[in-house]
Amino acid sequence: MAHGWTSFYSLIGSAAAGLIGLIFIVITLSNGRGRPSSLRAFALYMTPTIFHFGAALAVSAFIEIPGDSPPETAAGLGLVALAGLACCLGSDLGFL
Repeated sequence: MAHGWTSFYSLIGSAAAGLIGLIFIVITLSNGRGRPSSLRAFALYMTPTIFHFGAALAVSAFIEIPGDSPPETAAGLGLVALAGLACCLGSDLGFL
């Protein structure tokens, strides 16, 4: 679908996946700290960061699907957009 942009989306997708993995390593290493400060830091920094890296990974994955038609790609990108909207509304309402 995105002719000429294949290497860009491959690079962005693999970088997002690697950064998500590094974030989970940081979460694991910070597990020994006190519970209240760890939970506060997770809610403030980790949830939006993981979501944004995951969104970049999902967009790259939907663009890179071989043989996918434009309506199917648009539907996948629409799902990512709806997940982003749900995340924004959930954080505004205090669910996240």
